[in-house]
Amino acid sequence: MRTRRDARGFRCRRCGRVAGGRLADEEGRHRSRFGNRTGARRAPLANRARPADFRTLARAGTAAGDGYSAGGAAALTDEGRRESAGAELDLADEELRAAEALLADGLPRIAVGRMYFAVFHAVRAQLYAEGFEPRTHRGAQHLFNLHFVRTGRFEPATSGLIARLQKFREEADYAPAFVVDDEGAREDLQAARDFVSRVRAVVSS
Repeated sequence: MRTRRDARGFRCRRCGRVAGGRLADEEGRHRSRFGNRTGARRAPLANRARPADFRTLARAGTAAGDGYSAGGAAALTDEGRRESAGAELDLADEELRAAEALLADGLPRIAVGRMYFAVFHAVRAQLYAEGFEPRTHRGAQHLFNLHFVRTGRFEPATSGLIARLQKFREEADYAPAFVVDDEGAREDLQAARDFVSRVRAVVSS
């Protein structure tokens, strides 16, 4: 049995072929699903967004009836954007509490999924506050990187945190052999807390 560990203390054990080769075949299908066969590369999620993944909403001070809308949907007012951002931050707080409870119960593998959704809701809150409405996870990451990371408003490490937690969440959900160390999970939980707090401060300013 070989163990692959990343810099954050997360590891995924891959087992060899067993009777009938079924386990190895399942592993091959899993690698194909995530595009990580030997020699295969996929572009970062944030670089694969398409225009249909998100919409730009009304600019500040524009009434819903006069603002930009996509696909026939009414644009949000300033009040609507603030309410949407606040609701997303509330969801982020719920996800952080869930992650904390899961870690306390000794379930770090499940907790990393809640951490991802905490930062995802915080990203959506930041986008709503600035007049964007992402339709997908990919669109949210693309817009956040484009308008907040590349412009220097958030550190590049923020983008890495989001992408890393998304990857761990997918591995935890779909790869039974994926193992999460408690220490690494707690480090990322603190990073997720810090990010949500930072977004709350920016949105409230």
